[in-house]
Amino acid sequence: MPQIPQYLTKSDKSKQFQKLINEALYIISKFGVPLEGMTQRRLERMAMAFLAVSNVQKTNEWGKIDNSHALRTREIIIAILDDIRESLVLTQIRNSK
Repeated sequence: MPQIPQYLTKSDKSKQFQKLINEALYIISKFGVPLEGMTQRRLERMAMAFLAVSNVQKTNEWGKIDNSHALRTREIIIAILDDIRESLVLTQIRNSK
């Protein structure tokens, strides 16, 4: 992959997850979706939905995407909530030290 722009400048997500979100946003932008003028939160939510429907959880999984993974809206929401819960747990662990 070429040099990926840093679309998210402020995020409480792990560095690995931020990288994955930035990669997702880069791909979305290459599909022609304009990202300019969107808030950081909106970009993050859009990327997380894209990651859910593409079934990508790590940066090395982009080549494994196929069209056999179809999600309903409820399943996308559950995937995003799981990511949020994980982020909250990591934040609590960091704050307890």
